[in-house]
Amino acid sequence: MAEVAPAAARAKADKRRAPRPKKDGPTLGELVVKAVAASRERSGVSSAALKKSLVAIGYDVDKNKARVRTVIRGLVAKGTLVQIRGTGACGSYKINKNAETNAKMSAPVAAKKPAAKTSPKKVNKPEPTKKAAKSPKKVHVGGVNYIHLSVFQALPCDGGQVVLRGVQEHKTEDDPLVPF
Repeated sequence: MAEVAPAAARAKADKRRAPRPKKDGPTLGELVVKAVAASRERSGVSSAALKKSLVAIGYDVDKNKARVRTVIRGLVAKGTLVQIRGTGACGSYKINKNAETNAKMSAPVAAKKPAAKTSPKKVNKPEPTKKAAKSPKKVHVGGVNYIHLSVFQALPCDGGQVVLRGVQEHKTEDDPLVPF
């Protein structure tokens, strides 16, 4: 009896691991975008009218209510659709014209890129912000005498003012510049 139970457990595990075949045809998101784009109404398409058009296409909206809501919310979050009225998945929707122009502009650029080499992905690091200039300066006073100045220059957006922060006297030409 102990041998039968592990075999049954393995059979259940194999059934779970079997990949589902992908369905042919457009995704629900594509269907929603097509339905909104097909509408000529100036005030956008209401969610009820959107569901009616999906039913007309042949999609079972009653069975997949939650999926329709999440897809609509996702398209609004991506910027593909703009919500004119309402909150959540209720209200009226239009196609985002800015997203259309950005997609049209980015499509030719993507086609021109050469095939990428198979290498580990590089993480895009954000560019470091520009810091204000602060550095010690060596100034010749006369003879063998030098002084070290600590000068701070603010960024142009902050006014670009130059401020003297500190002075070290009785230095020679060979003394190293050390931040102070």
